[in-house]
Amino acid sequence: MTTAGITKSDFGPEEATAAAKPTNYYMVSAWYDAILFIGSPLLALLLALALNERADSVATTKVFGTVDAAVGVFIAVWTFAHLFAVFFRSHGNPEIFSRFPLRFTVIPGLVFLGLYSSQWLMISGLVLAAFWDVYHTAMQNFGFCRIYDSRRGSVSVRARRLDIGLNQLLYVGPIVGGLSWADTVGILDNYYQVNWNGGEELANQLVYFQPQLTTVFISGGSIYLIYYLYSYWQLSQQGYVVSRQKILLLTSVGISSVWAWGFLHPFYAFFVANFYHGLQYFAIVWAVEKNSMQSLFRVTQGPRARLFCFLFFVLILTVTGELYRTYGTFSVQWGFALFTTVSLMHFWYDSFVWAAREVRAS
Repeated sequence: MTTAGITKSDFGPEEATAAAKPTNYYMVSAWYDAILFIGSPLLALLLALALNERADSVATTKVFGTVDAAVGVFIAVWTFAHLFAVFFRSHGNPEIFSRFPLRFTVIPGLVFLGLYSSQWLMISGLVLAAFWDVYHTAMQNFGFCRIYDSRRGSVSVRARRLDIGLNQLLYVGPIVGGLSWADTVGILDNYYQVNWNGGEELANQLVYFQPQLTTVFISGGSIYLIYYLYSYWQLSQQGYVVSRQKILLLTSVGISSVWAWGFLHPFYAFFVANFYHGLQYFAIVWAVEKNSMQSLFRVTQGPRARLFCFLFFVLILTVTGELYRTYGTFSVQWGFALFTTVSLMHFWYDSFVWAAREVRAS
């Protein structure tokens, strides 16, 4: 079944995608991909730079009982909404849900109960989600890279491993060496709430050794980049065709990541990463799942039905994001447990419902 240029095989085994050798090298279309997938990191960076120049962007406002800057309210709702969007793929798609019923029902319930009943587990879940988010964002970019190459008919285990390494380097490296490192590892400080100072001590050590870690990433990353280019040259000699879309995406991510994490205030760095990551995610979920959403929302086929489905999709995500922003805090135990559960399930579900290789049901 084809959905706006994306076939189901694109999210199944790479071999199936490669065998099809589609003539459309985009996931959806040239404009859709250029703006929402490839160009979104640069779009997010430009938006953050523009906001950074406006003094009124940090002016506070009261929204549903909480006070925050308007841009802070927006990015919080945006981020939390994107976490929830995975459920349209996991629970909203009957085909996917039927393959992993245990993972989609019992497991999240147990995780929520564990987090709600234990402060230690709650803090550990928060810390795990924070660092998993870094890995997860890089892996989403990796997934797009593999899809673009596979649409050129290019499949290779070696290329797959090379792309994983480069995407992690482009995203993690600037965090380690940039202005946001202290804020990133500062999540470990939350262990003070359970009377354990080990987290804060570890965070302080990671900040103290940042110059050395930066040197390791710069030197090791430079060597890896040379190895990456040489390896792809070898693959090209064997007939491997690298997607132009992948090259543009890697360039866009690299520029955005280095500039944002390396030189922007941590708030705007987080804004850039969360905005473009969320935009990509909303775009891919809509492109793949809009037909199943119409069935889920029980609306008929046609342009008006599609528009209603899209608006309902946006409404649900906006309301959900605002509820998480308002109640997903330490001051509301059940809300924070729910938020952390959704975060962990989002990262976990994405590791197999979008996998480029076939995953067997539990």
